Amino acid sequence: FTPARDGLLRARIVITTDDRDEPETVVELYGRGLESEIEVTPQLLDFGSRDLAAGASAPQGFLIINHGSIDLNFTGAGIALQGAATGDYRIVSPTETLLDPLSPGLSRLVQVVFDSGSLYPRPAQIEITTDDRDEPSVTVILSGTGTGAAPEIEIFPFVVNFPGREVSAGASPIRRILIGNIGNQ
Repeated sequence: FTPARDGLLRARIVITTDDRDEPETVVELYGRGLESEIEVTPQLLDFGSRDLAAGASAPQGFLIINHGSIDLNFTGAGIALQGAATGDYRIVSPTETLLDPLSPGLSRLVQVVFDSGSLYPRPAQIEITTDDRDEPSVTVILSGTGTGAAPEIEIFPFVVNFPGREVSAGASPIRRILIGNIGNQ
């Protein structure tokens, strides 16, 4: 039995022979396909603008739901923060049961806070990986903007190349590196 989908599956085998009493015999076949089926809602948490001095935001959450007929198991990292500003977001609940298997028909609320340490948009995402056959990876986008007064360094250029120079030639010409504060403090 190799099910291609979830649910009760039925087939029959008809055996035809030269038996005079039972020239045809029917064998009924039944089996149940089992699989996990993830749904994540919502797939965007927008924390808006948040002053750097305000501390962590109120939690926002998303639901992970198993619409399947067997446990939904987390694979790989399971639930992982990714992106440029992962340090500005934190999963606050659940903590101990976050990666436990999710039984059929049940859901799990995952709550996240935003606490930016930098100005400007702070993009990140949460990647959820499971054993769902047709949707093994689901992404929740995290959006928030740091505001307020803060210094922000700017350096140009990031790389300074000095051409080859004879050891006895002395110091090379001066190369300039610009360092500035583009923040508002």
